[in-house]
Amino acid sequence: MSILIYIASFAVLLAGVVILSRYLPAQNVAFIILILAGAEAGVELWQESDAWVQAAFFWPGAIILLRAGCQQIMKQWRHARNYGLVILGMTSVGAAAVQMCGGSLEACVLRFVTTAVCLFFLTPWLIPKRVRVSEEAKK
Repeated sequence: MSILIYIASFAVLLAGVVILSRYLPAQNVAFIILILAGAEAGVELWQESDAWVQAAFFWPGAIILLRAGCQQIMKQWRHARNYGLVILGMTSVGAAAVQMCGGSLEACVLRFVTTAVCLFFLTPWLIPKRVRVSEEAKK
């Protein structure tokens, strides 16, 4: 594999870390990245792929970026009852769609399931922990 692929994968991971670090503590960001990287590397090893290192860099960042995009799309429905499940589903479908660009249907289904299970497990760590002061409270 070319070094450029690893640089691009690392750039995607770095972008995901920056997105998460805007509203989560560093220990949450590190835990989320490690769990996603481990799960994605495991999926690649299970499929007997040689690109498990690249997957460990690319997929955690891609999933985080997909989730942030879904949150922006669903911003006006944030207080809806099923908001979290919709974000989880949209992110999983997005990850499967990205996988479809370079993989088989089996790989897409596996990517969908892996993303959904990881995000479901990581939900408590994805909830913002920093105190935010509203503009009205500042006045």
